[in-house]
Amino acid sequence: MIQCRAFCAAFLVGWGKKMNTARSLIPLLLLLLLFSSCNVPRDDQAANQLVEKLHKHWQQQQWDAMLSSYDKTFFTGKNKLSWREELLSYDQSLGSLKTIKLIKSQVDARYSGDFYIYSFRLHFERADLREVITVYKPLNASHLGIVGHVLNKVGGGS
Repeated sequence: MIQCRAFCAAFLVGWGKKMNTARSLIPLLLLLLLFSSCNVPRDDQAANQLVEKLHKHWQQQQWDAMLSSYDKTFFTGKNKLSWREELLSYDQSLGSLKTIKLIKSQVDARYSGDFYIYSFRLHFERADLREVITVYKPLNASHLGIVGHVLNKVGGGS
């Protein structure tokens, strides 16, 4: 998996330096086709389960358990206790979380790892929120963690 990405990237750089643009266009396109078909296994199911676990903890108001789903990098420059209080404030001001609807999901495969991006609509007793969660899995590690989490009121600011 990693070798395929690295080989294709190195070959493309070397090929572009040695050949002029006109002569290398067809082989380059063939190589790009090969690169796009590299077998890169993804952890879609594990990322989905992590997000489902996060929402389950939210619905059950298990705030500390919810925080364990986040990658340590999420709290760089952000206080863990403040984030917990912000999540709790949504429950206090909007009522309990009733339903969660997946709007969109996508995978962004990068050289360093895969990003799983989810967009949800959270329905509370008194209002709705738009939620975007980003899960990251580095290529050289088996750990998945939430690295991004954005909440906005539907029809208004944050």
